Amino acid sequence: MFIEIDIRDVIRLPAPCIVPDIVPSVHMALQEKYANKVLRDQGLCICIRNILYIGEPLLFPGDGGVHVRIECSLILFRPFVHELLIGSIRHSDSSGILVSFHFSEDIFLPKDYLPEPSVFDEEEKLWYWKYLDNNMYMDVGEEIRLRVLSIEYNNESKDRGVPPPVDANKSIKLMADLRPSMRVFGTIAEDGLGLVNWWQQTSAADDDV
Repeated sequence: MFIEIDIRDVIRLPAPCIVPDIVPSVHMALQEKYANKVLRDQGLCICIRNILYIGEPLLFPGDGGVHVRIECSLILFRPFVHELLIGSIRHSDSSGILVSFHFSEDIFLPKDYLPEPSVFDEEEKLWYWKYLDNNMYMDVGEEIRLRVLSIEYNNESKDRGVPPPVDANKSIKLMADLRPSMRVFGTIAEDGLGLVNWWQQTSAADDDV
């Protein structure tokens, strides 16, 4: 779910940050540049773990700041394919379900990867699973267990930050046109997956037998 990578970069510090101890200024500049940003084909940066190296500040004519070579380690969120995650339902439409998970707001469950048979209720704007004689609704805010199928990176995206909350009046189909810089695809069409309380209820029923 989380990985650590080392990177090299050159960062610019404005004049007010040029002090004998520039470590805090370097850390702040790295946070602004990388925290909550998606690194291409790597994952979503959660934090700066360590600053491994800071080079000598370099001055350039006509530039009021300094440029510093750095090496640092980053902690990234990047779930593994087949990994199990527990998130919460964020939004639903006829194309599927969006799930939020701590650092990511773009985990998508396509309709073909919901348990069979699942039906979209147009009035409630919710999916439900027809299990025996029960309609098992998947309400917004409910905890849901899923398995990761794939991760898609949009390398053309200019905005690599965490996406804004979904407008409840907009469909996931329309949101897909925005192509976030990182999207996780998952499934709940397997035993033990889906709403967490489904299986808690099943376990409780088994205990009563």
